[in-house]
Order: sequence, then C-alpha cells, then structure tokens
Amino acid sequence: MEAEIVYCKKFYARVVKLSTPSRCLTPEELTSNNQHVSEKNCLLVKVQCQDSEDLKYTHLLMNDILDRAERTQVTNIVLCPYGHFTNKRGSKEILIAIFDTCEEQLRNHGKNVKRVHFGSQKAYGYDAQEEILPTSRRSYPYIKHFYTTKRYIKLVTNNSLVFFQEYQRNEASYVLSMIDHYTSIIDIGSGYGRSYEIIQPHIVEKQYVGIENNQEMYINAVKTTLSHPHHKVIFCDALKLISLFPNQKNTVVLCLQNTIGVFAGSTEKFLQMLGLFLREPSNNACISFLKQSSLATEGVAFYESIKSISGDIDYQYSDFKTGTINMTNGYRSHWYSIEEVRKLLVHFNRTAVFEEHEHHFFLTFK
Repeated sequence: MEAEIVYCKKFYARVVKLSTPSRCLTPEELTSNNQHVSEKNCLLVKVQCQDSEDLKYTHLLMNDILDRAERTQVTNIVLCPYGHFTNKRGSKEILIAIFDTCEEQLRNHGKNVKRVHFGSQKAYGYDAQEEILPTSRRSYPYIKHFYTTKRYIKLVTNNSLVFFQEYQRNEASYVLSMIDHYTSIIDIGSGYGRSYEIIQPHIVEKQYVGIENNQEMYINAVKTTLSHPHHKVIFCDALKLISLFPNQKNTVVLCLQNTIGVFAGSTEKFLQMLGLFLREPSNNACISFLKQSSLATEGVAFYESIKSISGDIDYQYSDFKTGTINMTNGYRSHWYSIEEVRKLLVHFNRTAVFEEHEHHFFLTFK
C-alpha cells in the first residue's frame, strides 16, 4: 500500500467519467456523497493498495493520519483512491475495506470524513499548505518488527540506560505512595503486567483491573492475575473508561511509563474521559510522562537501544522540538512538557499536582 497525506486549505473532486470495468478495476456505486466532494482545512489522504496483505497494515496508515491531524489540529479528513503511485494495483474490495476501517476509526476519534469515488476519471484540485505540514508519502508496511513480551522485558523493562532506570524507580515509589488511599485500581495500558508485579503485594485485598489493547501483552498480563480473585485484565480500548466504570468510587487510575504518549491522536479524548471520571471527588489518577526536553538526547539513546522491536528512528517524520518521535515500523510516541499538559487540563474541575524530575514528571489531582 502506498499513501500520501497532504494538508489542504481547499480540496475538491468531481467525477467526470466512470472507468471502463475490467478484471482489475470495477467502479464502486456512484452516489451524491462521492460524486462531488469538496472540503476546507483538511487532510487529503491519497491511497493506492497493491495486494490483499495491505488490509493488515491499515493501523499503520491510521497512526500517520491521526499524527498529522493532531499536529495540524485538523478535524476534516478526505480519503481519496489513487492509482498512479505504482503500476501494481490491488482490488476494489481491499481498498474499500481499508477506507471503511479508516472511516469508522476516524469518526470514533471525532473526525469528519469524506470519501472520493473509486473507479472513475475525476477533475480535482487542492491547495497544499506545505509550509504548515510538508506532504508525506510512505509505503506500508515500513519494515517488519519483532515484538515479543520476552524481548520487551529484556530491552525496555531491563534497559540499562541510567535515566530510564531512574524513571522506573521514581515511578514505582510514586505509585506505591498513592495506592494505599484507594480501594480500587484501574491500570491503563497495563502491558504484560509490569506495574502489576510491583504493586501486587500491596493490593491483595483491593480491586485491580488492567486495560490493555495489545494482544500478546494482554495474554501475558492475564496469566499474572489468575491466582487473585479480585484482580483481572480486560482487552479493550482506554477510551471506554466511562462506559466500563460508570459509577466507580474511591478508585485511582494509573497511566504509567508514558502510555499517554502513544495514544495516536486520542490523548485529548482520553483526558476528556478522565476528566468525567474525576468528577467523582473520591477518584484520582496518576499519570507519568517522559519530558519533551529530553527526547533529543536521552530519548534518542533509548529508542536506539530498543530498535530491534521498535524499528529505526524515522527522522523525516519525527519532530524532537515538539516532542514527537516516529519509528520505521509505525510506532509513534509523544514526550510532553508540563506546560503542554496544563493546556490539556483546562476543562478539568480538579487541581493538577505535578512532581517534576530531570527527565520525567508525574501528575495527580487534588
């Protein structure tokens, strides 16, 4: 799959003539929604699929769309089939399936989505804003990566970099100082059970729920909680926090090891959910962040040390000044500044309390 993402001030596309049906190209149904498409202040996503394997890489394309939408604060997305990147063209069914998946997920992230007709000659034009966001073009997948829980523990949890060891020690102390005050713990992005292994001896009589959306990590996390009747891990998205726990009280939400930085365009939506959760005065949250100012130094060293599972740093699509790093396998992370987080909390009805360290900081509420 090839894709190009363009930030446009204006875009329009109008079907001029349907393509002649063939074995490789069958036009989709022409409707009032796709016959003439126009949009302002939008991301134009031009996509050409090449074979049936492309459907597996839709999540990588989604990560790039959400990343650029977040960087430009754009809510309008136009999905456009494009047949001129390469001579190899996939079927209509695969491209439509990719667009269906993207449209559903983008709408779940609060985006407005329009789709250009597939299988026609079109007159179209757009006003690219290269000075605001340079046009990006990629092949998917970038590379295959080799993630396993065993490798994650070896390379990340047991990472030898001093700044990361200090981060994990301080994070553990901070969390252990909080959990005694609550009867329930919700662990967002619980992973394979890293934080659970640390806090488990202190929460034997408390309720614990881990939330994880990586299949392999989830399977490993479930094994760690099997022997504890009050503890469990569920496979779902963190954005379901309110629907899963509508009447929760005396509960602390953990979001550790910079998990909030890998939400790929969902950070603000998650914080909105968390804000609603914290309207109950007895609830609280503990969020840990890696500092934006450390990304270009300690961050680069860290990602270089784990590149066998994360891929190489993609310098073309990373922006260390704003705290965003992209890897060649599609992994993306954002490192925050305290000032940036304060702006995201403007609608909270609770007072934010920060504990700052050289390369990381923690956030809770009172």
